[in-house]
Amino acid sequence: MLIAPKSKRHLVDGITLRVDNNIITPSKELRDLGSRLDPHLSMHSQATSTVRAGYMHLRTVNKIRKHLTDEACAKLLNATVTSRLDYHNGLLAGSRHNVTQPLQKLQNHAARVLTRTGIWEHISPVLRDLHWLPVRKRADFKLLSHIHCTLHHPAPLYMKEMWRLQRPGRALRSADDEWTLSVPRVHRHEGERSAACHGASLWNTLPSEIRQPMSRDSFKKKLKTYLFTL
Repeated sequence: MLIAPKSKRHLVDGITLRVDNNIITPSKELRDLGSRLDPHLSMHSQATSTVRAGYMHLRTVNKIRKHLTDEACAKLLNATVTSRLDYHNGLLAGSRHNVTQPLQKLQNHAARVLTRTGIWEHISPVLRDLHWLPVRKRADFKLLSHIHCTLHHPAPLYMKEMWRLQRPGRALRSADDEWTLSVPRVHRHEGERSAACHGASLWNTLPSEIRQPMSRDSFKKKLKTYLFTL
């Protein structure tokens, strides 16, 4: 797979590799641990694949919905639809709206099937009653949880190197900046979507009381409550 900015794409078009007597041409899509990547790293392929599989299972669940209790239906949807929305969703953090919107529609449809909500009724109150964060916020929730574990709990070295605390040149009066992360400088949208940049920017927008050291469970509870208020 060839990955290059649009301004440089013409320089790599048509490139092939020769290995022995075999000619290897660039691929338009590849899978890595179940995630589908495209040359633009837009995550369009991953979202399309998730939506296609999610609706296939959702149609099956909808056919037998009248025979299921609410608890059984919730477990079935979690196993077949919600788990797919959450799988590798950290890669979707910071993605464009046209990538995450089909995934959000899938989640909305799943919520309607579970709660038997009509198509003309607003879905936001339903998601709130189910304690389901919207798709974009679910991705942010996972990314922020990783950052919290990196800063306040034992974590691999590569994660600690990804998110570094901002060290000002002079002492600050406020303790709120103690857990502020340094945001890398980038010049393109792809760079803004990186975990190092997008994650640090998200973390710095959190209230100071959420960024403080605490247990994982306490952090997730406070973070989810905060994200629901946005």
